[in-house]
Amino acid sequence: AEFTPVLNAFIEPLLVTFKASASGLDRTDAGIYIINNIFAIQDIMTQYDFTASFVERLTMEIGDWMDHVVTEQSNEIWKRCGMHEKMKLLDEVDISSQQGMDPASLQAAFSKFYQSMFSMVMPEFDRLNNPRLRTTARNSTARSIAMGYVRLYNALSNPESGYSKEELERILVHAPEQVSKYILDA
Repeated sequence: AEFTPVLNAFIEPLLVTFKASASGLDRTDAGIYIINNIFAIQDIMTQYDFTASFVERLTMEIGDWMDHVVTEQSNEIWKRCGMHEKMKLLDEVDISSQQGMDPASLQAAFSKFYQSMFSMVMPEFDRLNNPRLRTTARNSTARSIAMGYVRLYNALSNPESGYSKEELERILVHAPEQVSKYILDA
């Protein structure tokens, strides 16, 4: 308890400094940089019982940044295959009439997505210093992509989407279960 004021005076300025020093990096790199720095402090603090509340706070901070990094990486994967903008249109009533949502455009984007499933490389996560966090980031991103695919599949398969059965068979080559299994087991 006698160290609490010292730790309070030490931890918060460090967190602010980490965020400020990451300001020139892209969003994913900034998140990874901050996670690595927070983890380094947390790792030292776990050795002392009196720091339990600070370790818990740092764990929550790491969790928030992990969510941020996973979201950024998932968005990047969707962008690389041309799906990011298309996903924003899924709540429209007549999806097929929206710009870029014609069957040919969708077929090309899904083709890129299916190809990327076989090489879903996430080198950014290699820079996470802790192996457990690295694995968590990869698995969380894979789950996010699998859930995004389910959302796409369901929205396009909805009869109100405006696509014919034949168009859907050319566009949606893999069922969500197949994609989830491949991505999550890869």
